[in-house]
Amino acid sequence: MKSTDIRKSLEAAIVDPALQDATSALAEAILDSSIENGILREIPIVGTIIGLGRAAVTIRDRLFLNKLRYLLTEIESVAVEDRENVISSINNSEEYSIKVGEKLLYIVDRREDHQAASLVGRVFRAFLEGSLDYESFVRLAGIIDKIHHSTVLDFAHTDWEEIDADKVTELIGTGLIELNPMYIRVEDQTDWKASNKYVVDGGRLTCSVTMLGRELRGILGESKAKPNKPWMSTAPSPLKPASSSPQ
Repeated sequence: MKSTDIRKSLEAAIVDPALQDATSALAEAILDSSIENGILREIPIVGTIIGLGRAAVTIRDRLFLNKLRYLLTEIESVAVEDRENVISSINNSEEYSIKVGEKLLYIVDRREDHQAASLVGRVFRAFLEGSLDYESFVRLAGIIDKIHHSTVLDFAHTDWEEIDADKVTELIGTGLIELNPMYIRVEDQTDWKASNKYVVDGGRLTCSVTMLGRELRGILGESKAKPNKPWMSTAPSPLKPASSSPQ
């Protein structure tokens, strides 16, 4: 299958006024054993895949279509005009070398689970609605591509601003958090009865949430899903009270 054809088909699906009907048909297509026949050929992505003369769609094709369905379902509520304007402006821009559809296809194809595709869809919806710029969308989509979806959700459903680094090792390097400077103060011991000659203060390595991390929380944090990890408590970190507004 030609990646250009699939990319164009995905972009056509994104701007389709009947996107909700298309995703419903796509759900049917994934389960339909006779997917190569009938009106299912009219679905942009499905039509491109089965238009190659194959007698049947493979299991891998169906898994791929299922991930796309979850992604597209997340943007059904976005106005058609907004979808069209955003896709057109990005694809016609000389600043961005990667088309929107190509970027989405790359991530969806790499991930094995539809949950990640759904999260990318939610981030994409925020971009289409104008609450997220393109650079932040690409960065957040890349983060979802690299780490497990449960880790993304665990982080999104917390409100701590600062935490010990050894509790968030999976997030270091993602761009969602940043390491804080570590300060160590050494003073002479004033208690002559103490065995230690010096008093050492500090030495804790901590992390703080970045603006990108706050953006992710704003998009995904409204879900009622509960965090899976005990350190991902929704209570503010004892190291620093949660901020009521972004810094």
